[in-house]
Amino acid sequence: MKERNVLIDFIKGISILLMVMAHSCPPQLLKNIVYLFHIGLFYYASGWLFNEDYLNSPLSFVKRKLKGLYIPYVKWGLFYFLLVNIMSLILFGSVDQNLKNVADILLFRNVHLLISPLWFLKSLFISEMFFFCILYFFRKRTTILLLIMLLLFTMGWYCSHYDIYLPFGINRELVTMFVLFLGYFSKNIPIMPA
Repeated sequence: MKERNVLIDFIKGISILLMVMAHSCPPQLLKNIVYLFHIGLFYYASGWLFNEDYLNSPLSFVKRKLKGLYIPYVKWGLFYFLLVNIMSLILFGSVDQNLKNVADILLFRNVHLLISPLWFLKSLFISEMFFFCILYFFRKRTTILLLIMLLLFTMGWYCSHYDIYLPFGINRELVTMFVLFLGYFSKNIPIMPA
């Protein structure tokens, strides 16, 4: 069994503290500063923790991500959907609209306000799936991998900046994939010389 990386635990801990602080109505300036990077640290840690063994077993990777990210998102999304809509469905609900709402949850579309805090599961799932696919095909070509990541980062930033909406709202994921890549790439760079 691999030894825990205390640095990554520290990064995740700081990220959690910053997230709590950012959602606790701090002064606007502090909130703006924290919002620049607090969630990005989670993506960085995810990239750092990416297990290269999955590149030899893609199906295992997909199963793990479905189990750890997609299924919890769908489970809680359907729970909140039922909780909020049960009375509406009984009293005035349209079966067609409710079926569409369930399909939207399954496809990560038009998230209901109550499950919007689960956006991170959706975002990390999509980011990691794209990242895995790109890494799978270009893992031996670091320069091409970096260029693809920079291109996708630029495209995601451009689309977000100019309010161009990509399918499933993946603008953010094109940017966060680059942060995953930075975490993945930097784990091989020694922090302190031996």
